[in-house]
This record gives sequence, C-alpha cells and structure tokens, in this order.
Amino acid sequence: ISLCHNEETIYLLHQLVIYETSASELDIIRDISRTFPSHVFFQQRHGPGQRSLYNVLKAYSVYDRDVGYVQGMGFLAGLLLLYMSEEDAFGCWLHC
Repeated sequence: ISLCHNEETIYLLHQLVIYETSASELDIIRDISRTFPSHVFFQQRHGPGQRSLYNVLKAYSVYDRDVGYVQGMGFLAGLLLLYMSEEDAFGCWLHC
C-alpha cells in the first residue's frame, strides 16, 4: 500500500471524480449493485462501499479513456477496497 499511496494520486482521484465526466458513468452506476451483492460493505445502496467503488471506477475510466470501463473491473476494484481506502485502491490500480 505504501508504494501506491502518495499525495499526487489522492489529488488526481478527487479531480477526476469531481470535475471530469465519463462516457461509462451510467454503466458503472448500473453495475455497482451487482458487484459483491452479498458482501456487507457493498450492500447498502449509495452506502460508503458503493460510493468508493463508483469513485475508483469512474476515476479510472476517465484517467484511461482508451480502456474506459468494463464490467469485470468492479470485482477487482471491490477486492482492493475491502483492504484499503479508495485513494490507495486507485493508486494501486494505476501502478498495476
């Protein structure tokens, strides 16, 4: 985690989520509830788990527009979010 965490990544995540739009936003929103639906962290609609998952997926889809978003990404991001903050999960995703 310490290799993925830095202030630049935190700033980038928040900038991409707040100020940029993604062509995949509706797909991400639709798929959020399908990602680990029985896990308590992701069960609450618009809860902290689903918001974090949305933020990571949207930020990545904006950051790498060539890849964008595909449905399987939610499970990878969700797994990272079970063990770390959304900032660290996004940072790890960028450095994979």
